[in-house]
Amino acid sequence: MRILINTFTQFYLLLLWLYPAQFRTEYGEELRAVFYLRLQDAARRGRVALCARGLRELADLPVAAAREQLQTARRMENMVKKSSLTNIQPGSRHEAIVTSMPFLVFACMSLLSWLPVDLSLGVRGLVAMILLGGIAIAFLFGLFSGWPRWSLPMTGFVVAIALLPTAMLVAQATGGSITNLFLGIGGVSVLVLVIVFAVRRLDLRRFFSDWTLVSFIGYGGTLLLLNSSFEGYHGEGLVQCLATLALAGGAWIFIRTKSRVIGVAALATAASTATLVIALGKVWLINHGMVADWLQGSWLMEVLSTLALGFVALAAILGPALLNWLPIDRIRGIG
Repeated sequence: MRILINTFTQFYLLLLWLYPAQFRTEYGEELRAVFYLRLQDAARRGRVALCARGLRELADLPVAAAREQLQTARRMENMVKKSSLTNIQPGSRHEAIVTSMPFLVFACMSLLSWLPVDLSLGVRGLVAMILLGGIAIAFLFGLFSGWPRWSLPMTGFVVAIALLPTAMLVAQATGGSITNLFLGIGGVSVLVLVIVFAVRRLDLRRFFSDWTLVSFIGYGGTLLLLNSSFEGYHGEGLVQCLATLALAGGAWIFIRTKSRVIGVAALATAASTATLVIALGKVWLINHGMVADWLQGSWLMEVLSTLALGFVALAAILGPALLNWLPIDRIRGIG
């Protein structure tokens, strides 16, 4: 009896290696002890009962081990997937500087327009061309490099600039209809994106696997969206500069952080801060008479319109990012 029990136990210990290593470490000794007690219990009924019980236990072990291996693999896959939704490789300081470039350039231009510096029109134009030329060069470099993360805000900024004249034409052609305006802008946006992606033949899976990249493109568009609402104002350069510096800070944090959640939160916080700065700045400018006559006394409507633009900016940032946490595979029936 003792020899049979020891023989079955040795085979059982060998088969335990079919379990995952962590499982063996945690439960291996417990499984061996339970198996040994079951053999002893069967031995009291004779050799036949002992052999039957031992063979049945040995036959069941590979099935149980395979089931545990599958469950462990699924747990690891879920952990990796969850980690991929929150953790990313942070960019370098140089990448953060280049990422912030369009925001810093716009801040500098706004500050120059506000400072009481006596510059001729030609000098101002030259400075503007140099600053905007830097953005254009960085944009083209990012385009031919396959659009790395640092180039995405510039892409959103350039696309927004390209769409602005189109939006004005659509507004004139439709008599200012908001519905038709947004339909026109949406159609042109889709067309531009399709053409650009088709020409570059980018790997769209990079964006589908990380929708925060799409949020970062939209974030670049907020630079123009929020700062293009000063029609009828003068002396707004300081307000624009402060709002744009807030946006630059959000872009910097997004590139430098290891967490997608923190990155998206930084973008949303920066856009909200910029919206608040612009809204309060408009109130100050209106109260000090630094606006056209038709804006006098309408500060409430100006604040509400600015908050509406801020809501659009937040939707462009948070909307795509939220897709990362939706069970899209399950919705499609894949997972």
